[in-house]
Amino acid sequence: MSLLNITQLKKVAEFFGLIQKQPDWSQLPYDILLHVFRYLSNSDKYHAALTCKSWLRLLSVPSLRQSGDFVFNSKNDEKAISLEIGGLSGKSRSFSEVAQLLTQVLYDQQQLRVLDLSNSQKSVNNRGNDCFTVNEGMRLLNAASKNCANTLQKLTISRFVSLEDIYPINLRFLPQFRSAIAGFSKLSDLDLSYGYLEDDLLFSLATTTSSLKVITVRVDKPPNFESSTTPEAWEDLTAACPELRVLFFIKPITESYFQDTTLMLTPSMPLYQVKWKSGSVIAIENLEEFFQHVGQNFQETLHHLYLQTDVRLDMECIDAMFKSLQPCTNLDTLSLGLTCDMSDDEEMYTTAIRDVMTRCPVSCDVILNGQAVK
Repeated sequence: MSLLNITQLKKVAEFFGLIQKQPDWSQLPYDILLHVFRYLSNSDKYHAALTCKSWLRLLSVPSLRQSGDFVFNSKNDEKAISLEIGGLSGKSRSFSEVAQLLTQVLYDQQQLRVLDLSNSQKSVNNRGNDCFTVNEGMRLLNAASKNCANTLQKLTISRFVSLEDIYPINLRFLPQFRSAIAGFSKLSDLDLSYGYLEDDLLFSLATTTSSLKVITVRVDKPPNFESSTTPEAWEDLTAACPELRVLFFIKPITESYFQDTTLMLTPSMPLYQVKWKSGSVIAIENLEEFFQHVGQNFQETLHHLYLQTDVRLDMECIDAMFKSLQPCTNLDTLSLGLTCDMSDDEEMYTTAIRDVMTRCPVSCDVILNGQAVK
């Protein structure tokens, strides 16, 4: 008599009740699945639909359309995308299939208020070279605007599609991208990558919405152009949206390049906040130019300025920094994150900042490495 294999042994054990058979969630009755799906958020429905074909069918039910929010979460999506279709079929979903499924989810929305696709490229890149193509990205935005053009209030699309995929055309020059963003007439909060920003987008927003209050710009890779916007475009948009504030987050992925932040911070933009991680490749002269540029062009609008740098600042640089910022009468916070290689470095910086503050007082709270400097 031949020996039983592992599968046969498991079946025998299950028959005699020695071990409990694992439930097959894909075989749950349709009515029960439908009831469970009604309690899920948009994102959870999307993740659940990626797991198997029977759960995918639930997305076609009109009664499961849900207004509210949709947030693309990189960790959850990477896990869901890597799951196999039908459990043991051995076939993995391509990212094109995932994009098609996500398009269907967005198309079914009726009153979507928040749409966050910001980590889509990041989660895909963890799997290799796959990513949203430009056409897939445009379909996603158009699907959301089909029924929600007048309801969407917050749109986050930083790191949405890779700019290299369409080089040298660049996403910011595509009219379908511009029209898709400007189509959300009630938009109040727009979060996007610096590479997607350009004059025509600002002009389009100025003609389609007056509710825009916040534009968050994220710079996390070297731009291949000097400046994507002009003062005229910002003046036009600010006139249409007088409550507009612009927040800049500059955080390079690598330290192997130098970036001139003064080219990104266009005069006339209503710059409210800057967070800049400069790294170690920047020169002190460029830091001084940055503060001069900010002090000259954003005196009325700037409220918060954060700088983190690995460059050792000397007394002359700290002095020039505070002198440049004195005209910024609305500045509330100046936060400095400075590398301290030796135990007495932080005390030295604190003493230097206090000395400069007596000669060049600023009307804001000064914070050094998380501690207030009085």
